[in-house]
Amino acid sequence: MTQAKIQLRGVSKSFNRGTVTALDKIDLDIHQNEVFCIVGPSGCGKTTLLRLLNGLIQVTEGSVMIDGRDADEAVGETAMVFQHFGLFPWKTVYENVAYGLRLRRRPKDEIDEQARRYIGMTGLKGFEYVYPHQLSGGMRQRAGLARALAVHSNILLMDEPFAALDAQTREFLQDELAGIWAVEQKTVVFITHSIDEAVFLGDRVAIMTPRPGRVKEILKVDLPRPRDMIASKSDPRYMELRNYIWTQLKEDGQGGNGAVAAAGGER
Repeated sequence: MTQAKIQLRGVSKSFNRGTVTALDKIDLDIHQNEVFCIVGPSGCGKTTLLRLLNGLIQVTEGSVMIDGRDADEAVGETAMVFQHFGLFPWKTVYENVAYGLRLRRRPKDEIDEQARRYIGMTGLKGFEYVYPHQLSGGMRQRAGLARALAVHSNILLMDEPFAALDAQTREFLQDELAGIWAVEQKTVVFITHSIDEAVFLGDRVAIMTPRPGRVKEILKVDLPRPRDMIASKSDPRYMELRNYIWTQLKEDGQGGNGAVAAAGGER
């Protein structure tokens, strides 16, 4: 994984007419087909960074490039998975998953084939015509993931997608996402407050500082793939990485500039 899929150079983002700096001089290379996890305290600009990658907002300074193009010119390259599912409550699971394909005006047969494929891949076969309010939180998040995968975007942006779920469901979905990634091989940018989640899923983990958000350090997660929840968490290297990240976040938290991201915790 040497090709830079995403490049950020000198990226800063301010709000409120420049009075609040969310991100400050971010330089990043995110490689083709890697899972790049980002951890940091609340308010450090993690979600702002995803919104810049998705072209939803513009940088104040610097540049965001995807495959050599400005991010706002490469919107079709990215798909988003949100923390709170982002499903249309009046649409069935099938209709939600097919929605992005219909927007792209894909042929009817392709829409049906792809929607059913990813519904099956995410464990929702048999629930195609159920509405979101009839699903558990974990199943709704599976539907959100299926919808993002179905459009075949090269980059998957995930904004704390499992944070609202109970611990058991969260671990099941982490394990399933690792398996799906092994098949799909997409570039994934994954925001999380959970150190365990970042180490288990990531090829690299970026540690961010309290606001204004800067990249403090990027760690390579040298755990073997494919990954299994039990095997990975039993590896001594897993604990070394987890404890190191915790120490770095705790240092910043003790400095009085931001909250410490709890190991396994949430916003």
